[in-house]
Amino acid sequence: PFEMAVDYGNSVVSAGSLAPTIFFRIGQGCVIPETATVTSISGWVTVNSTNTVTIAICKVTPSEGVTTAVVPIVIDEIAITGLNSNEKLVRINETTITTAALTEGDIIFPMIKEDVAGSSIYMNLSVQTTTF
Repeated sequence: PFEMAVDYGNSVVSAGSLAPTIFFRIGQGCVIPETATVTSISGWVTVNSTNTVTIAICKVTPSEGVTTAVVPIVIDEIAITGLNSNEKLVRINETTITTAALTEGDIIFPMIKEDVAGSSIYMNLSVQTTTF
């Protein structure tokens, strides 16, 4: 699992932006190889508090040679409540996707926020797609 410990600087994804040097280096990012549709998001999360944690699976569509920052687009957000222990898993099984369309070359990545900061949050998720 990945520990999420970098502050985006905004509590709403659409209120911020990422420069290419940032979104290209996101360790949990994945480049989409072909046009596809997200059908589900599945996996596990642990939180060592009872805080509400929101996981956003986001995408950016980079353009070759462009250095302008881009605003990530939320594919879907999932809110969970921590179980007060990183030894207790919370199941994620999301099948209602808000913005399901992906384009070849999109980079998808997770973002996490909690209602009160300070927890250790770990996750391991899979994004299932169908292709056209």
